Amino acid sequence: MDTRCPRCGSETVELGEKSLEIGVTRKDPVSIRLCGNCGMVFYVHIEKISKF
Repeated sequence: MDTRCPRCGSETVELGEKSLEIGVTRKDPVSIRLCGNCGMVFYVHIEKISKF
């Protein structure tokens, strides 16, 4: 998984993971990431949400 910001290319931190609803019937697991340089918050598709 690419952990760099798509806007500025800086390193990012993971804020969490969730299941993002796409339409009515589909859900995809995503990682929510934050760029420390430009402040952009974005989602990155992941294969599976980790169990806590």
